[in-house]
Amino acid sequence: MSAFLSSRLLRTSAPSSSSLPSLNRSIKHVAKRPHLPKYKQAMHPSAWTKTLDSGALLVYNPPPSAPSDRSTNVLEKAEGALRGPTRKILPSSWKIEEGFGHMAPRIDRRPEGTTPSPRVEIPEEIKKEIRSLREEDPEQWTARALSKKYNIEIYMISEIARAPRAYIKDMKQTRSLIKERLPLKKLLKHEAKQIRKSFW
Repeated sequence: MSAFLSSRLLRTSAPSSSSLPSLNRSIKHVAKRPHLPKYKQAMHPSAWTKTLDSGALLVYNPPPSAPSDRSTNVLEKAEGALRGPTRKILPSSWKIEEGFGHMAPRIDRRPEGTTPSPRVEIPEEIKKEIRSLREEDPEQWTARALSKKYNIEIYMISEIARAPRAYIKDMKQTRSLIKERLPLKKLLKHEAKQIRKSFW
């Protein structure tokens, strides 16, 4: 009886295989970099490079998702099966420059057959008033204020009456003083902006 009880106790005290932790769950997965291909990314079939007369290198390499200029629609490839005769992609009036045959032609802003809007003529009386106001108080009667008063574009007011030279000189001095008081980071940002403007 005692042998039977001891064997029964040994069976119950031994841990079962189901209670043990599995090895697969205990392994920690470490994050790794994604596998990079050994070959370089293939260029787009429409990619090209050209050296300009100035010596600069012009590179055109669209993303891989961009459609190729050599591929056409399946319906256009079918010779009159569904659409009838294939349509002309470019009209005969468009001329393609030499060396840029695969590029789209230049599109004019103004459509054909339209004439530019006529220039607004300002009477001499209003011109004299604008000049007198501009000379009297250029700080109050700025180009923006005069354009609001007479309902004229700002560039036209600057053509009619420019600001006095003394006023422009004072404005430059005040701007230079403000620029000197700027912190270093803002000063560098301002200089970078001026460099970007020079490339426009």
